Amino acid sequence: MELERIAKEKTADIPEEPYLMLTKPTREVGLTSKTVDEQIAEIVERNKERKSENKPVEFSMMPPEFAAMQMFFTARAGRLKDKDRKLLFEKFEPLDWKYFIRFVSMHKSVRGAVPVGLWVPEDCHMAFSNGRVMGYSSSGVRLVVRIF
Repeated sequence: MELERIAKEKTADIPEEPYLMLTKPTREVGLTSKTVDEQIAEIVERNKERKSENKPVEFSMMPPEFAAMQMFFTARAGRLKDKDRKLLFEKFEPLDWKYFIRFVSMHKSVRGAVPVGLWVPEDCHMAFSNGRVMGYSSSGVRLVVRIF
């Protein structure tokens, strides 16, 4: 009974059905220079305010959402052409290439690390790893709204 309650609590924000994910495709991410606990507390407070304003809840982006966002944004940007049909980007830098994106809705490891996603510009690929929980200007959270 207790394990079932904990399992439901720990997976509450993982969708079980198809959904639309909305996020701002900006180069700047939110809640940087904060510890993981501060980032979580900020999301909770923001959602209390959003609820009072009758706005949808925001969630911390999950790893598959991060990968999909990077893939679709990069693919679309790679196809953009100007009026003369010339590619707009000769060199392309994907979203979040300067940041570690923390997946704060996933739980910390036993050693206190939090899962992160990042773009490795030198190798032109995404990577997923464990990140530290202290406050860094390069570690932020990308917030999403999910529409079911």
